[in-house]
Amino acid sequence: MHGFYGNEGFVMKEFSVCYFDSKSKTRTFLPPYSWDCLSEKDKYTNNWVTKNMHWEGTIPYSDLKLELYELIGRYSWETVSVAGPSQKNY
Repeated sequence: MHGFYGNEGFVMKEFSVCYFDSKSKTRTFLPPYSWDCLSEKDKYTNNWVTKNMHWEGTIPYSDLKLELYELIGRYSWETVSVAGPSQKNY
C-alpha cells in the first residue's frame, strides 16, 4: 500500500497484493478529488504529489473498496500483512 496523509486522513495511491499461489496484482487509483474541487493550496500540493510521487492512477477512487475486496476479500479468513502502522490502521 502506498499513499499519503491529506486533510481528510490517509489517501491511498496504490495497493498491491502478492499471493502465494500466483502472481502479484496491483491497483493504482486516480486522485480522490477532481482538480476543480481543490483549493489553491491543495492544487499546489497535488502538483507536488503528481511530480514527486508519480501519481498516474487508472481506477476511480470511488471504486477503492470494491477493488480491495476483489483483491483480498476471498482471503479474508487468512492473515493480511501490511508494512507500517499507518497502513494497518487504514
